[in-house]
Amino acid sequence: MLPNGLDIWHNEKVLSLEWDTIELTVNSFQRGPWEDEVLALR
Repeated sequence: MLPNGLDIWHNEKVLSLEWDTIELTVNSFQRGPWEDEVLALR
């Protein structure tokens, strides 16, 4: 378990990340329409 984390939910968990200064781990990723919604936030 890494010290930093991010979970994105779109009715269910669709992305789960953990990281520290050296490592990034993608715990889960599920493709879907939520991707376009996140990219539109930029």
